[in-house]
Amino acid sequence: MASFETIQHSHPLLGTLHGRELSNGVVQFRGIPFARIPERFRQSILADELSLEEKDCTEYSFVCPQQAEEHGAFGGKLPDDVDYRHDELRCLTLTVSAPKRALLVSSENDNIPVMVYVHGGGFARGANVGGVNDSARIVALARDEGTPVIVVNIQYDRQTSLEFFDSDFNLDLIDDAEKHAEPPCNFGLFDQRMGFRWVKKYISGFGGNAAQITAFGESAGSSSLTYHMCSDEPLFNRAILQSGFPSTISAGQSLSAKDAQYIKLLEFCGIDPNDPARLSKLRYDVAAEKLIDAITALNPFAFTPLDHKTFFPEMPNLANEGKILAKCDWVDSVIIGDAFYEGFIFAHALKLVPCQLFVAYMHEHFGDDTAIQVLEAYGIQPKMDENLFWNRLTYLVGDAMFSMPCHLIADTIARESSKKVFRHNVMLRNPFLGSPLYQVQGHHFVELAYVFMTFLERFPTELDCDTSKEFARRWIAFSYQKEPWGEYGDRGSIAIVDSHSGWRITE
Repeated sequence: MASFETIQHSHPLLGTLHGRELSNGVVQFRGIPFARIPERFRQSILADELSLEEKDCTEYSFVCPQQAEEHGAFGGKLPDDVDYRHDELRCLTLTVSAPKRALLVSSENDNIPVMVYVHGGGFARGANVGGVNDSARIVALARDEGTPVIVVNIQYDRQTSLEFFDSDFNLDLIDDAEKHAEPPCNFGLFDQRMGFRWVKKYISGFGGNAAQITAFGESAGSSSLTYHMCSDEPLFNRAILQSGFPSTISAGQSLSAKDAQYIKLLEFCGIDPNDPARLSKLRYDVAAEKLIDAITALNPFAFTPLDHKTFFPEMPNLANEGKILAKCDWVDSVIIGDAFYEGFIFAHALKLVPCQLFVAYMHEHFGDDTAIQVLEAYGIQPKMDENLFWNRLTYLVGDAMFSMPCHLIADTIARESSKKVFRHNVMLRNPFLGSPLYQVQGHHFVELAYVFMTFLERFPTELDCDTSKEFARRWIAFSYQKEPWGEYGDRGSIAIVDSHSGWRITE
């Protein structure tokens, strides 16, 4: 566990806060509430005041009730990992990591860029309570190299485990929202919006520049950022999008498409779907743990947002998402990337797919010409070795869900907007012995072991450590409106990150 001393900071709006001064000179304010949830299935409200207890920001606070977090992918827990404490109404918190000098700034003209991280987890689990996503080392490196930044980790954890499943509640939640004069559903996305609103309002009191915000996220966090870019409220100036896009999750569903899910949820929780008080019972009588069980049993796949004008002027999908993102005039530049073998995470689910059935499906749904081209590109034939088919199917699915939208979005934004676009691809092998993903090249989320430099003591090679630091340097440079590498544009520059060479730029 990292050593620390308690430090007091007089925030001009929030009052005196108590934070941690870490051994590397970074100051962290942990578990700051940015919004209040009045009750289950309600929109959150910006937290404008903190209680005396909440001004003690030396420890992490609660996370949303969820399934237990697994640590095996990166070789086990880190020394600074903490056990989750669950509370569905008090989980909307954030952590501010800042260089000590930033807290002493007397003029807003001297305020420094801000980076805001939105975590992933498949909209089913995840938190920002230290461990892998701890931002202290990014802040320390930026300070030491003369480009200081403040990093904010937003915890939006009303995910599939609770409120992200909300959009299945059909007209009950629409009526309930109207009664409270609130927008319906999409609670987690609105929670994230509250987090960014909090940053814009209060970050100057920590020495941050609210007009220079770079948002970054991976997987569900990246998808979330693209959803916000498809909405209508300016929240950040630049975005780093890692393996997550609107069409990765799938298109938003209409109310009619969600009826059956809502009925199944009620029945699972022992509530009569015809009971007029069904929403009230679901809100007050069902334990959070029961809802988690319901999600696990009924909704094993990723959250899909509700297609509703209160958040989406136009609902993004594979056909239009690039054009919508290109029109987002409050974001001036993006880093956008994917991993080499995104589909490996679906290997278990795809193992039992019969080859001949899949080939027939392709012909039926995409037509003979397209099916033949795609199947030939991946070397898939109606009769082939089952294990080889399984391998090639995982590549195809990963490319379809992540790499194809990544490529199309990058091309469209570069072609149809004035935004600067920087493209990258992650081909790093998982270096951690004992991980079920050990030596898998470019699996989904592998870059998380590198971005925050939290595994420097665990990496087996100096190249891994250098690659990790280079991730942070390039992300920091981007927050300063510098080019992390050559623009994608007409030159088609792509940054490749692999375990053989580290970072290299291709033309």
